[in-house]
Amino acid sequence: MPDGKVYSGVFKDDALVDATNVEDTGETQAIATNEALESPAPVPEPAALEPEPAPPEPVTLEPIIAEQPAEEIAPSETEEPTREAISLATTDEISEVEDLYRPVSLLTDDIRTEVTETVDLWGAAWSEMNVPQYLDNYSEDFAVPGNLSRRGWEALRRSRLSRPRYIDLEIAYEKIELIEDDLIDVYFRQSYRSNLYRDKTSKRVRLRHELEGWKIIEEKSL
Repeated sequence: MPDGKVYSGVFKDDALVDATNVEDTGETQAIATNEALESPAPVPEPAALEPEPAPPEPVTLEPIIAEQPAEEIAPSETEEPTREAISLATTDEISEVEDLYRPVSLLTDDIRTEVTETVDLWGAAWSEMNVPQYLDNYSEDFAVPGNLSRRGWEALRRSRLSRPRYIDLEIAYEKIELIEDDLIDVYFRQSYRSNLYRDKTSKRVRLRHELEGWKIIEEKSL
């Protein structure tokens, strides 16, 4: 303490408890303190670091190349294709496109099935009031009736498909004709019923074979 007394005991939480001895050694404490300040404890020198071992010298290995016939050696993956290879690939791609979109010049049973399935999907989308699916059956070149724009016609059809509570559409096919390559007329009897309106009418839709399949380009009530 500042008065030179030294207390011996147990410290807990920075407080002295159960002091067992009190000594008045202020002079001795001061001398010991001065000696400690004048002769500070020596700082230990750091241990000498051992030199790192020299890295091993690189060993050069000679590649071993097995001999094989020239025809068995595969061409490099980074090798640029020749003009002949590009020409053959382009020809094959054109051939695939031509096979996929070959013009329809005969009204075969398969073509009849494709066309009736397209009209059935169109009628089903109408009955289900599925506007996106219904409009997807029309070609971008669809002849919009009246003086409406394509956007105005789509808005009108969207309103008429969404307004009723239900729609029931039935189609009875009458005739299918090939007009010219990729153009087919489908004649049918249409029965329409909803909670707002009902009627029966004869109709003709003209479909064109396009990149995405058969699409309606003209629709007319007879």
